[in-house]
Amino acid sequence: MTDPASSLSDQEHAQIVAELEAFPGELERLLNGMTLDALSRPASGGGWGVVEVLCHLLDWEEILLWRLEAVLADDHPDLPAYDGALWDIEHDYRSRDPRVVLARFAETRNRFVALLAPLDGAGWMRTGNHSTLGPITVEWLASRIRDHSREHLDQVRDALA
Repeated sequence: MTDPASSLSDQEHAQIVAELEAFPGELERLLNGMTLDALSRPASGGGWGVVEVLCHLLDWEEILLWRLEAVLADDHPDLPAYDGALWDIEHDYRSRDPRVVLARFAETRNRFVALLAPLDGAGWMRTGNHSTLGPITVEWLASRIRDHSREHLDQVRDALA
């Protein structure tokens, strides 16, 4: 298998890294001054509240960090798929302390960014073999986590409204 060509420039890679690095701070600013009760209650429409969103972000961040580490360490490693549909129940998201979860998320994100930031073009194009998606690149992985973060930042804003 040949490595696919990058669809993004070095500047676009740097922008992804900057957005990923800034995200925990955006969450912290948004949640600053909020009570534990406000962070723990369900969203007004019955959906996930802030604590569930933070736990979800952390669970996926840990998986994506593991995938990144695997792709950077090995040539075309196998990357299993995960079904997180019931994690909010199985991992008892509602009972967790949102501030502790946010701190752990920020730490995990910082580790992800530290691995990503120094990569050159070839590093961004390293691949792993996802069990359901097929070959995925570091570039795809980083873009996906950036988009996932954006989606859930909006969800946090809605939950706090």
